[in-house]
Amino acid sequence: LLTGAALLLGYGGYYICRSNLSVSVPALVADSATGLDRGDIGLISSAGIVAYAAGKAVTGIAGDFFGGRMLFLGGLFLSVVATLGFSVSHGLPAFAAFWVFNRFVQSAGWGGVTKTAAHWYPAGRYGAVMSLLSLSYLFGDAAGRYVLGTLMTGGTGWRGIFIAAAVILAVLGVGAAMVLRDSPRQLGFPEPEVSS
Repeated sequence: LLTGAALLLGYGGYYICRSNLSVSVPALVADSATGLDRGDIGLISSAGIVAYAAGKAVTGIAGDFFGGRMLFLGGLFLSVVATLGFSVSHGLPAFAAFWVFNRFVQSAGWGGVTKTAAHWYPAGRYGAVMSLLSLSYLFGDAAGRYVLGTLMTGGTGWRGIFIAAAVILAVLGVGAAMVLRDSPRQLGFPEPEVSS
């Protein structure tokens, strides 16, 4: 139960450091100090999607060597770093570099979830478990947009939005790190059957 909750909340938290860009677009464009226009935001966003796709191949292989927990938490905490970096950026190259890095490291999240869940849940329940865990990105995205949108409506600037997103994800990450293990064997329990 704790493993499932850590994966659900942690992966949902990844999305707060994804939805922050779309929530912040009006403020980023309105802030003349950023030097960004809507075209630049589109370029940054598209480059991030390409980095995310490329990262899927790399992080999937890495998960086989380092385990799901390290993959999941590594991507999460590197996303916190990238998000904080974005919050202090100036100019298109810096914004693009931090966003591309953010999306690349975030590609580790779902691979980490599936790799970890495979060791904790029996094959006969894996479909149901993964269906529930897959809700994390929907609820995480919705919650992220709501929380960040509320902050922005309350007067928080775009830099504050990115900092708040990073802090929230870091808190969720610390909680996940405290309870998440690659396998129940690390806690002295047997691992479930891998096939039914």
